[in-house]
Amino acid sequence: MASNSRMMRLGSRSHNNLRITRILKCLGEMGFSHLQAPLVRFFLEETLCNNYLPNVGRSVLDYFMFTVRDKQERRKLVRYAWENYKPQEQFEWGPVEKLRNYRNGNWTGS
Repeated sequence: MASNSRMMRLGSRSHNNLRITRILKCLGEMGFSHLQAPLVRFFLEETLCNNYLPNVGRSVLDYFMFTVRDKQERRKLVRYAWENYKPQEQFEWGPVEKLRNYRNGNWTGS
């Protein structure tokens, strides 16, 4: 785990968000797409569940999630984000009706 001061710097400078997006895209391009979802999940947990890294939160939702190449993993991330977003009724990053019916990595009713 990174030191607390490193995490604070990461969360205090929004220009790092673009770097993270580029890293996530590069992982997919270079054959390491299996690392994308765990990294995005980490940022979702830190921002939505732990209320940490407030300057990263919007980028996680707007950009990081959608760099994940694996469609099933991306859907899991969107579902996780929806489940942990407050207030949930303002979630705008996925089809809420389908998210409610999401089961085992698949949208239902589509």
